[in-house]
Amino acid sequence: MNLAGAAYHSITPSDNNTIRTAIDELDRFLVLAPDMAPASTPGAYPAWLLPSVNALVWKADCQRRLDDRIGAASTELRVATTFVAAGAPADQRLGGFLPEEAYYRAAVDYAIIGRPAEAAGCLASIRLLPNPFRPAGQHAWNAATSLGDAAKARQLTHETLRQLPLDDWTVIQIYYVARLTRGSEADTAACLDAIDLINHAIASGETNMIAASAAFARVKQQAGRAPDLQDQDAGFHALLLRTRSELEFDAGDLHGARATLQELATRGWLLESTATALERIRSRINAEERNR
Repeated sequence: MNLAGAAYHSITPSDNNTIRTAIDELDRFLVLAPDMAPASTPGAYPAWLLPSVNALVWKADCQRRLDDRIGAASTELRVATTFVAAGAPADQRLGGFLPEEAYYRAAVDYAIIGRPAEAAGCLASIRLLPNPFRPAGQHAWNAATSLGDAAKARQLTHETLRQLPLDDWTVIQIYYVARLTRGSEADTAACLDAIDLINHAIASGETNMIAASAAFARVKQQAGRAPDLQDQDAGFHALLLRTRSELEFDAGDLHGARATLQELATRGWLLESTATALERIRSRINAEERNR
């Protein structure tokens, strides 16, 4: 165990040989780890469990350094399997050692290499855990928004809609992914794809919208700081409609954008920004008609 730890902490990031050496030492320890049990005092956790999980987390990190995302995802799945197989109690203080966190990291690995079905499958597995500290949908939101790539985030979100129930967390996920699409200066096809996701969220009903606002408020309170969400008090239905109008505008669908903004105005939501956007669209439509 000490040799494996020393090899890992001696990695030179620019030298792949040191990374491979660390993987070799970690694997040697993982073979021997179960032999720790007979010589250890019984406790809440088998003596081999936490050192083994720690070694696996380190190994996955090494594999990522080598751009082996499939290997890293497989190792993370082994983290989850090892923890569950030990029958050990989950404790929030274990943080990244918990099975749900391993599934989350595996999902990100798969999503990065363009395998959204496997990524969503990892997230769906969190629902099977006895008592996850965060629901699968929250992990899916974090996974999609951590990618920093709008196209991959949308792919993952479409797949999570197939493998997870559409709930409050999905509403938040779709909102953030749609905003990420706008920020990426997306083309028309990307805008239409994000609009499709927004329509799924809106069609899920007002109950999910209200629950999404409550869930986001809890995250904000737990984090001790405000995540980046402009006009949060307006509610997610309003925020999704405004984002849809912006995407419609970006896609060149001025009449669709105007209809969405008029719906916002009719509901009395985000009136100031809605009036400004409507005026911009009126000017754009008038200019196009004059040019004809």
